[in-house]
Amino acid sequence: MALDSKVFKAYDVRGLYPEELDEDGAYRIARAYAEEFEPSAVAVGRDMRVSSPTMAGAAIEGVLDAGVDVVDVGMIGTEMLYFGVGELDLDGGFTITASHNPKEYTGMKIVRRGALPVGGGEATTTADGEVVAAPVGLETVPLEMEFVGDFFRLADFFHDVKRFVHVANQDVIVNGRLVTIDSVSYASDPVLFPRLRATIKATVYLSPKAEGATAGATPEGPAVTTPATTPAATPAPAATPTPAPTATATP
Repeated sequence: MALDSKVFKAYDVRGLYPEELDEDGAYRIARAYAEEFEPSAVAVGRDMRVSSPTMAGAAIEGVLDAGVDVVDVGMIGTEMLYFGVGELDLDGGFTITASHNPKEYTGMKIVRRGALPVGGGEATTTADGEVVAAPVGLETVPLEMEFVGDFFRLADFFHDVKRFVHVANQDVIVNGRLVTIDSVSYASDPVLFPRLRATIKATVYLSPKAEGATAGATPEGPAVTTPATTPAATPAPAATPTPAPTATATP
């Protein structure tokens, strides 16, 4: 029975299998998810890790025991979970994966209705041993764009997107809101090419209200913002203008 508090990351769950996270932990997370969000039906998928089939089975059992219907989508990529939840009009779901971590790890990526990620930052432990969730990070909004036209115009579109990003001194500078292109699918015909129809799926990361228009990014995803605190005896500082909307990440 393993469910270490440190497996709860900003936007997913990841830990060593089975020392930090095992089937019992997957069951408990899935059961808690069902009781918190009260979905009617969810999707459950998994990656190709050796531990994933039993982890997925435990997660499925957890939501079933809470009275939730399950669509088992099998072995998938994470982006396929987002697509499935939206396409099948489900209330959410999760996939068993530890992302880029080595094979010794397991984990879960969890979404609610609209394929919006469930997250709350790194969990912390107080001096009394109480586990407290960190402040919620950036909200995300999935986008789907339809393109019909010349292949080279599509290439120009991506070239335009790149204008908002540049690399300097090993830092990635993003002007405006942070956007990731998650997938591109297209169809054409040898006779009609270079004319084609493409579907582009992307994710836009929204800034917390405390940051105004400023978004943060890290290799793990958007940075979690911890609001600064001011001692009671210290007068509140004067308001300062909202900084220019930028985000910086170190690859």
